Amino acid sequence: MFRTWLKDKFGTVEKLNQDWGTHHQDFAEVQLPDFRQREPNDAKRYDWLDFNLWRFVEFMKCAKTQQRQLDPDIPMATCAPHYNFTREWGESGSDVETLTEQVNDFCLNESPASTKYVDFLRSLSGNRKAIVEIEGSEYRNTMANFLHGLSALSLYWAWDDKAGDGGALLYGRGSRPPYCSLPEAERFLRTGLDIRRLRQEIFAFQHDIKAPVALLYSRASLLQVPAAGGDKTPYLLEVERAYDALLKLGVPVDFITTKQVLQDKLSQYQVLVIPAATYEQADVVHKVMRFAETGGQVVLVPNSWFFDQYNRKQD
Repeated sequence: MFRTWLKDKFGTVEKLNQDWGTHHQDFAEVQLPDFRQREPNDAKRYDWLDFNLWRFVEFMKCAKTQQRQLDPDIPMATCAPHYNFTREWGESGSDVETLTEQVNDFCLNESPASTKYVDFLRSLSGNRKAIVEIEGSEYRNTMANFLHGLSALSLYWAWDDKAGDGGALLYGRGSRPPYCSLPEAERFLRTGLDIRRLRQEIFAFQHDIKAPVALLYSRASLLQVPAAGGDKTPYLLEVERAYDALLKLGVPVDFITTKQVLQDKLSQYQVLVIPAATYEQADVVHKVMRFAETGGQVVLVPNSWFFDQYNRKQD
């Protein structure tokens, strides 16, 4: 399957060799990366992770087709955005953008308290699909998430005899035994009541979101992961810093993905912030430069645009 995908992408083995720096005579000679160690060829590793995201979407499309035979009507969704902001994104297969387009009838949040996950999901859905929080364990930021686009919250009780098993009121993230205190539970319930009481106002607030600023969600910088480092890459750390800084400006913020840039969706924004996207494919760079030439404002945070998606030095 990997070989077929590569053939569809490159067309000829000569083009693959040019980008990979290899000497294959035929696509049949390509071997899978060894999962027990890091693939030393940066270009091959990038395409392998890109392929893995595609493969998982294809699997989910097949699974949904089979589920539809059992129930033709029930809304379905898969994959929350947590992995989309980690260095393991390509390995996880959780391409939420493509899943939102081709599989999901609504969006799953299931992520920590930061509103960036809801903003990310809202930015992916051109027709504003519902965004559902299916854990509801972060009561401290519940109202903020609704003001950013969250549609529904699952608030449920867990079992007090099954540690680490259950939902919002008995455990919040990082607060396993002694679980949630009664004052915290009361605050969560009051927030839930406020959301229900203010649903029309919340809807009006969501409907009026027109972000003038976009934060670049760079596929190249997400998949071309440096060998060293902890859970976050320099790019992901800067995404968080830039997002938090933009929130303090008091304006709505969208994420714009590599795919959306290539679809010429930059023109709807006034400002584009590129958060230390060290790796970027040339056609995205050209689109951004065109945006700047036609009046768009670009904030380029160091260190951006040093290498292409295959880790080749760029001018």
